[in-house]
Order: sequence, then structure tokens, then C-alpha cells
Amino acid sequence: MNKYQLISIAICAILSSACADRSLRLDKPYDGAEVCVGLDLSIIPDEGVPTTKLGYSEPSVSESTEVKNLWVLQFDGTDEDSRLVRYAYYESFLPSSQVKLVSSTEENRLVFLANTFDRNTEVGSLRVFKDVKYLYNKVYYDGDAGGVIVGGKRALKMNARTDVVIQDGMTIPVPLKRTSARIDVTVTNNLPGLVIDSISVCSALLEQYLFTDYDMPDKFPASFSKIDFPATPWSEGTDVAGGRGFTFYLPVNKRGDSGIDDPVHKSWTSPGGVGYVRIVGDYTEGGQTRTVAYRFRLGSDLDHDCNLLPNHRYSYNFVIDGKGDYSDDSRVLNLEIQDYTNTEFANCYMVNPPEVAWVWKHVRVPIQRVHDFWNTTDGYEKVINNALEQNSFGWKVDVLRSSYELTEDENFKWIKRTGDTYDDYFEFAIRSNPKVPAGNIIIGIHRFTDRERTTVDDVFIWSWHFWITDYDPEVKKYYTPEFNSSGVESRFEYYVDGGSVYRFPGGDWNQDKPLSEAFIMDRDLGTIDVNATSGPGVLFYQHGRKDPFNYNYTCYNIYPNHDYVVIKNEVEEDRVKYSINYPYRILSSVNNYWCNSDTDSDGNIYMKGIWHDPKVSSVYEKSIFDPCPPGWHVCSSAAFKPIANQVKSGVYTPSPDVRIFFPIRGYLNVGTGNPTFMNRGYLWMCEVFSRHNFSFVDAQSGGSGYTVGASAMPVRCISYRN
Repeated sequence: MNKYQLISIAICAILSSACADRSLRLDKPYDGAEVCVGLDLSIIPDEGVPTTKLGYSEPSVSESTEVKNLWVLQFDGTDEDSRLVRYAYYESFLPSSQVKLVSSTEENRLVFLANTFDRNTEVGSLRVFKDVKYLYNKVYYDGDAGGVIVGGKRALKMNARTDVVIQDGMTIPVPLKRTSARIDVTVTNNLPGLVIDSISVCSALLEQYLFTDYDMPDKFPASFSKIDFPATPWSEGTDVAGGRGFTFYLPVNKRGDSGIDDPVHKSWTSPGGVGYVRIVGDYTEGGQTRTVAYRFRLGSDLDHDCNLLPNHRYSYNFVIDGKGDYSDDSRVLNLEIQDYTNTEFANCYMVNPPEVAWVWKHVRVPIQRVHDFWNTTDGYEKVINNALEQNSFGWKVDVLRSSYELTEDENFKWIKRTGDTYDDYFEFAIRSNPKVPAGNIIIGIHRFTDRERTTVDDVFIWSWHFWITDYDPEVKKYYTPEFNSSGVESRFEYYVDGGSVYRFPGGDWNQDKPLSEAFIMDRDLGTIDVNATSGPGVLFYQHGRKDPFNYNYTCYNIYPNHDYVVIKNEVEEDRVKYSINYPYRILSSVNNYWCNSDTDSDGNIYMKGIWHDPKVSSVYEKSIFDPCPPGWHVCSSAAFKPIANQVKSGVYTPSPDVRIFFPIRGYLNVGTGNPTFMNRGYLWMCEVFSRHNFSFVDAQSGGSGYTVGASAMPVRCISYRN
């Protein structure tokens, strides 16, 4: 009987071991007879405990040393493209079991996957050895990566590979290794007033790969999904000397190095996708109780390494002996407030939602920009009532637009909504919601029109954009750009919380040049999904305007009752003031430009200034209309000059391990009619009427109605010294 005539499912009469045996029909025949071989299974001990501080160690008896079930895969060679010639699943594997293979005259590669407890694993869809590397299960709980508990012991998922010439009756050594990483944690609470509620593993990988017994790349996996595992109550820990002990099993996760050898800053400077242990509790001080949380990024040490390797056990001892300060310690989570009253004034503020679900975080914002624009001394438009001087009736703020629905006292609430003068602030609070973790909100301010404050003016005198995101590029302050001996940039990617910031080689980025200390964000302003080309996380700006417009998505909490209205040529003059009063209205072209060469109260032409600010003449200064957060402004063309002709297919790769993405988000062509989405890749630059054209993404021309002067395009922000 040749192998093409073998039955597809056989019962192996070896101590009742059931097996689902498969042979493959191949384009090229594979010579060899069916043979039975024995397996000498052994389990490789943990391959050393990395240099973490010694912590809790769960008794080893909780882990089984038995193989409950087994996949056996045979390939017709030992290289990446060796073909799969046979596979079988043994549902109840016993040590004395034999397995069927195909004899060979050259070394074949055998792959073993143990304790998957899944006969439906898509092994049959594989064709060559390298495909095995992409087999994975999803893990929804920290125990899933460890394996199934049988008879009170954990049957860990394991794997092995061996290269051998297959002969009938032989016994093949199979040294199995665990496919997961084990985390043993001891938490010691020495902080008076702190009552710990729970501990959990967050930002863990959702996928656990079933085959890890090979030289994995420096970053593995290349793409991934993340999950916060359900919290383990503090009461479920094991009492150990000085604290509580917990054990977690996690998928393999190689992310590299944080770049800074400092445990205090590790959470801020770790590469994206690094998991962490989060400890949540209630802290009482001065009669006030609040929720506090601490996080510890995982790796072979707590200082800089960010790798969790297969078949390794990591042991940590976390000691909490002080409440800490989130402003300078990345291990302390900020669940309380982002207070911008003592920062540089801006038109956009990045708000990181609290990482603990259903906790309220406050946001406090100064309204000084109102006075800067309208005051009668050195303002742009000298209108004393709008400047909110001492004799004004006061002010009120309203939500103009939001990319997700804001419900009072559910996920949004006002803390301070009204005030008297310009040297004041407003304050609101957001509550984290796992279903809506990020988005964009626009808030506008208008004047009360009477002393009793019964009515407000129907136009706004300023507005602010709030970018709700887990991305925090502000931790760039912990980096010093790196140059080679010639003063040329030698490092291009710097990790920050939730993403990265970048630098480019050459030009103004070189040492002692204007951008020698600058960083550029890894995403466009307002972006929620870095890869998205449309949707709630894609914002567009008319050149010189501070307020964003959205493309093709539902807006909530709209004030008044519409999204945006195209204002055509009926507004002939003072269109800059009009854009302040109506931040939600997009303006069509007038004489090929939306603002028609408007002048301020002193006769200065707005559109001749940097991002329409006639008081700013340098591309390295910030316009009063600039839409970027504090410490950032719209990029100049000099920033992109070194890479202008090197971006391919939306990606710039300055080095093999760095990938900078410029998605094809297109732009809104307003012209003289309704906005039309154009699929061309542009970014606004801060110079007068300047854009960077990623010419490689020109999917269509603008046509005869193409009027860039009224178009709305994405913006990317660059840092500067402030």
C-alpha cells in the first residue's frame, strides 16, 4: 500500500491511544513507507530565571509533567520551505504510545505540539515548515496561556522540534519546552493608608503561538492584539513572608529594550506592546479616599529589558512603600487630573483616559487665549467685550462636537463650566470606558449677554480640541537625540507611552541645527488608530485654522444642531473672525483662498504669517492658531525635506528595524461647493500656504475644481523648545 492509499483516520492499537492521522496529497510524490516509531518525551526545565528580583514562587507541583495530547507534524526536509507530508493528533497520549510517520533517507523535521487540547487546530491548512510559526490560540485569561488544569495540575502547552532520518521501530528523543512565560509575583504593601484591591496583567498579547522552539526574531510577534486580563482579587493571593503571591502565565512577547536603564521611567519608554502588572487599591490620606494604581512593565529585568521568552520563569518582588508622584514616576498611574493651567497655552490638549475602568479623571484648561486674541492692547482683533475683561458679564463653555456620545454623569461631567474673566479656567471630567477608550472632543466658550447670566451669545469667542488617547509623546523629555561622530542622526525611533516619536536623518535634524532636539509624532493630529485612513480618528484642518473637521463619521453632542456647514462666498470679509465665531463651519474659497487675505485690527494680513499668525515669522515658532498640543506645532517643510523622495507606499524606513507610517488619508476639497474627499496624500506644513505632497499616493488628480486654498488636510506635529 503506498501512502496515497492510507486511510485518513486510524485507531492505533497501542494502549488505546486515539489518533487522528493525516497524510497529504502532494504535487511532488514523497518516497517512503509508513512506519511506527516511539517517542522518548522529556520536559526541559525552566531555562534559567532571569535577573529579576526574587519574588513569590508557586509550588512546582501545580504544574503537570505529563503529556495529555499531542500533535505530530512531519516535513520532508529541514529548511523553511520543507513540505508537510504527514500530521496526526493523539487525543490521549501515553508514554508507551507509538506514532506513524513516513520513512526517509534524509533528515526530516518533526514538530510536536503538546497539550493544546484542540483537535481542530488548523494544521491541515499548513503547507511548509515556516507556516507552523503562525499557529496560535487566543488567550482571554492569564491562565489560558498556561494550559488546561487536569486533576488539579496544570497541563502546560509545550512544543519541540527535531531533525532526524525516519526509520521503522526507532525511538526519537523529544525534549519539550513550554510555549508560555511564567510570572511569579510578590507584592509587599508597606504604605500606610493603602488597601490593595486587585492585581492584573494588562497590555498582554491576545495570541499565544503554539510553536516557539526556534530562533525567534528580535521582535516577536511582529503584529499583535492586546488584552487586559481580568483582575485577580487581592484576597485570592497566597500569603508569603511580607506580602501576597500570585502566578500568571503569558504568551511569549519579545519587544526589545526600553532604551533607558531606569525602572522609574521604564513604563514611559518601553516599546509598544509591552505588558505590565497593574496593582489597584484605595488610598486614604487626610480623611480623603481615592483610587490609586501602579504598573510595572515586564521583562527579564525591571530596568530596561522588555522580553518574555518561552520556557522561562520570571520572579518579581514589588514593594510599595510610598504613594509616588505620577509626574516623574512612570510606575504611578495618573487617575486624577491633567491640569494645564500652568503650561503653555494651546488650542489642543492630549488627555490620557484613566487606565482603571470607571474612574473619573479631571481636565483643567485656562481660557487665556480668548484674551490674547481679542484684547485692545496687543490683540489680533481688539474687541473689549470678547476679551473678557473685568467689566464683562462672564462666560460659559459648551461641547460643540464629539466623536463618541458624551452622557452627563456617565462618561462626562462638568466640574467648572462658567467664570467671570479671562484669567480663569474651565474643568470637566471623563470616565474611562472599555468600549470607548479614545476619541476627539471640541469645546467652545461664549459670553453671557446679561448681568444675570440667563443667556449666552450665539457665537463663540474661542474653542479647544481635546485628543483623548493613550498615546503620550510628552515623555520625549527623557530622551537626548543620538548622533554619530559626524553630527548626523543615528537613532530614529524613541519609544513613548502608547507609541513612538521619531527623528529623521540630515538637514535641519543634524546636530546644532534647528531640529537637533526635536521629535515628530508617529501619527497625525487627532488620530486614534494609527493605520486608519478614515473614521472618527482622522481629522482634517484648513490651513491656518485651529479647529479640526471630520471625514465621513457620526458626530455626537453637536452644538448647534448640525455637523459642519459649507459657508460660501456670502461671507466676504472678516472670515478669520468668522472662523473663530463658528469653529464647526468649514469655509469655501474666496479668491482661491478661504480667508480672502483678511487683516487684523492693525492691518496685518493673516495669511502672510506662519499658520496665519502675522506676529510669527519663523517656522520654529508657534502660531496662536496652531492646532497642536503644548510643546508641539505644525511641521515645517524643512522637517520633511530629508525624506521627501524616500517614502515608499506610505512608509519611510530609515533603518531595517524602524517603520514610519504616513497613511493615505487624502483631504477634503471644499472649493465652492460641498466637501469632496480626494484620495491624495498630503500633509499641511506651517509655512504660508505650504503642503508636503507624498506624490506616491496620487490616486487621482484634483480635477478642474481643485482648490487647495479651501482644502482641509491632515496635520502632523513636531516638538520644539518652549
